[in-house]
Formats: sequence, structure tokens, C-alpha cells
Amino acid sequence: VLLNLEQMYADAGDLRAAESSLADLIKHEPDNPDHRLRYANILIRAEKYREATKQLKSVLRENPRNSEAHILVGTMHLATNKADRALAAFAKAQKVDPENLEIRIHLARAYRSQGEDEKAISELSFLLETEPKHYSARLLLGELYLQRSLYSEALALFRELEEEFPDDQDVLTALVRAYNGLGEQEIAIQYAERLV
Repeated sequence: VLLNLEQMYADAGDLRAAESSLADLIKHEPDNPDHRLRYANILIRAEKYREATKQLKSVLRENPRNSEAHILVGTMHLATNKADRALAAFAKAQKVDPENLEIRIHLARAYRSQGEDEKAISELSFLLETEPKHYSARLLLGELYLQRSLYSEALALFRELEEEFPDDQDVLTALVRAYNGLGEQEIAIQYAERLV
């Protein structure tokens, strides 16, 4: 019951209640690494990095091959603008779990934050070869295209996403940017009017 309660709180944006719920769960099951990982994730979202680090170190002490812990370490470093450390953590995760394609989206975000767009695009392209409908990878790839003024490529990607997610605010915002970049202001305005 506590597990579902914690997720409901987190989904509702009540990180303090989710944190409290998980802290109680850990008191009852202190040796469960999954609880500690979920707790660390909530702490990272609440920007309580010191406490999150304690939880992650505890998990990694018990199992240095825990890829989820390495991913969370990388996520925390990325959130604190330490992209080089984030890349190192994501590389460790990839080394222990090379079949986990989600690590590639994390690597792409870290590369992007360092301004290494080509490496980010390479990671996303690899991921999309295996999972062509991966929402986050397509969205991030489109953002990279926009950033590089590749408006036609971005437009093609975002139009495809729009077909699947017609009311998605991120997709609609990106379409406004792509059409503006192409000099199609009237169409951009039509999409802007659909934004909430």
C-alpha cells in the first residue's frame, strides 16, 4: 500500500509526501535497494542531492553493478550542471547493462548539455534504430535539429509526433518554432493558438 501511495504522491507533484512515504517504507525494509532507489529519485526531484547521494552510495556499496543507481547518479550530476560526471555515471550504467537502451537518452542529454550535439544525435539515432517510436528520443532529436537550424528535419519529426500526440504541448511548441524557422509565420500562429 505504501508503494502505491508514494507513486500517487509523486505523480501529483507532492514530493514531500512521497518522500515521507518512502522514508517510512525504508524503516520497515531497510535492506531493500529498490526502495532506496525510488527514495533517491524522489530526493533528486526535490533537489535534496546530499540525501540522495547517501541513498545511492548505500545501494552501490551493496551492488556496484546496479545500473539504475548509476543512472540516478548521472541524473543528479546533470541536474547540478556536472555533465562530465554525469557522462561518467551513465557510461558505468551502460557498461553493466549494455542492453538498456534508455541509458542512451541519458547520454544524449549529457552530451547536449556539454554542447556535443553530434554525439547526442548519434546516441539518439542508435536508440531510434531499435525503438523508432521512442517519444523522448524523437522529441530530443527534434530539439537538437531546431537548435542547429535544421528546420525541415525538425518539422518532419514533429509532424510525425503530432499525428500520435495531437495535443502534446511540447510537440505543438516545437512545431511553432519549426514553422517560424522556415518563415511560415501564419502556420506557426495556428499552432501557437492551440497551446494551452
